[in-house]
Amino acid sequence: MKAIKLLLCPLLIVASWNEPSFGQVAGEKIYVVNNTELKSGPLTIGRVTAGNILTIEDVRGGWYQVHHKAVAARGWIPRQDALAVQAAFDQFTQTIQTRPTAFAYVGRALIWKDRGEIAQALSDLDAAVAVEPQNAFAFHTRGVLWMKQHQWSRSIPDFDETLRLSFDPIVQSSAHHNRGIAWMRLKEFDKAIPDFDACIRLSSLNQADAFANRGEARNFRRGNLDLALADLTEALRQNPKHEKAWSMRATNYELRGDWDQALADFSQALLLDPKNVAAIDNRGCIWEKKGDLDQALSDFSAAIQLDPKFAPPFGDRARVLEYKGEIERAEADLNEFVRLSENQDRVLALVLRASFYARQESVARASTDINAALATVDHMKAEPLTKLAFFLATCPKVELRNGPVAVELAGKACEATRFSNPEMLDVLAAAYAASGDFDQAVQTEKRALALSDDTTQKLAFEEKISRYANNELR
Repeated sequence: MKAIKLLLCPLLIVASWNEPSFGQVAGEKIYVVNNTELKSGPLTIGRVTAGNILTIEDVRGGWYQVHHKAVAARGWIPRQDALAVQAAFDQFTQTIQTRPTAFAYVGRALIWKDRGEIAQALSDLDAAVAVEPQNAFAFHTRGVLWMKQHQWSRSIPDFDETLRLSFDPIVQSSAHHNRGIAWMRLKEFDKAIPDFDACIRLSSLNQADAFANRGEARNFRRGNLDLALADLTEALRQNPKHEKAWSMRATNYELRGDWDQALADFSQALLLDPKNVAAIDNRGCIWEKKGDLDQALSDFSAAIQLDPKFAPPFGDRARVLEYKGEIERAEADLNEFVRLSENQDRVLALVLRASFYARQESVARASTDINAALATVDHMKAEPLTKLAFFLATCPKVELRNGPVAVELAGKACEATRFSNPEMLDVLAAAYAASGDFDQAVQTEKRALALSDDTTQKLAFEEKISRYANNELR
């Protein structure tokens, strides 16, 4: 999903600063130099940690009005706790030139990050770690930077180091939250959920984000839909303007088959962020499931128009176009879907296009796509392995089936998920059947049945067991 919130832990300013500038005006950015409170009149409505870069909305006496996105609130902070961003940058640079410290490198890296100069920020953070290998905040900030680059695997060791080095509960909470996001993006939901648990337990800050993210992880972990719904509803109770929580709750209702509630929540998310292409695309999928193909096409096309480089709507629109008999347009969308998809998403796109070609009696083209998918699939990634195995085990075109390879791929997917996923075991059973090993197919389908907690799915698994027992393919 879009708009992932990465948490920065506090950077406590202990260096000697020049007097802060009082010439800042609305529209200019400030660098928060001390942990401070966000005020609304006499009330404290949030906490602003040092290292945050905020935009001034108003100036009154010794106070700046700012909108602090981390707590989704607008309030006032004392002028004495902030500097003009350029003034902070200059002082960090001066310190680095005269007496390099991790503190100065991290502070300047945060400003580079705000300016979009990620390479410069990473360079400063590498220097910070070299100068002070025990600096937890340097590791934490570098982990956040890797996440901004979608380098999820590279971020995790930095958060591990943060947790090893720091005993501050706020720092630990932030590191757990961000590591949870990284695990989630790697689809390691069983590892993500404990991190969000720890984040919520350790700190009351940013709990709406933590509940929303834990809800997302639980959405995609079998048997956690009720817990996910509770998390997402709690996130919305704490912050009714939390767009991601609306989107993820819509997904929860979609997984339950409650199309009307899913539509309502996606529409609410889009009121908050009309340019969220993922939410528009997902809403299109709901319209499709409700049988309103014109509305579905409208949403898919709107998502493509907003972001022509976002791959999923092309695959979704192709599916509807094929159903409506617009084969050439469907193929063009699938070609674009494959072109735009990267890494293991490209494997999934190739399998989808191969299925299309098989339905269109174009066996040679389907074979080319499957061979390309086989050449690039990561044997440690369960989802693409499962999709590829399913095609090879069940393709209606017998000449495109390959039972033994399907068994190998589905087996690796099950190993990657410790044989705990009923859908993947179901595919492995189909692969055994395609190989002619119906005894193994029956035993594997029974394992899938034992793990399932979905009534409809259980009935389907029982029917397959009966067919495999009679040496019949699915």
